[in-house]
Amino acid sequence: MGNSYGLVRKVRVIPIELTDFIGIALLSVLPALPLAATVMPVSEILKGVLRLLG
Repeated sequence: MGNSYGLVRKVRVIPIELTDFIGIALLSVLPALPLAATVMPVSEILKGVLRLLG
């Protein structure tokens, strides 16, 4: 019974960690980068990404 209580206490509201979410987001965006590079200069895309990360 004590082990069951411990497992329930470890349950999170969102079952995904931040690092997992960032990895999925990056892998989702990578295929769209060539298309974005045809519409916007690569330097502007990099500035936007750095602004989001910083």
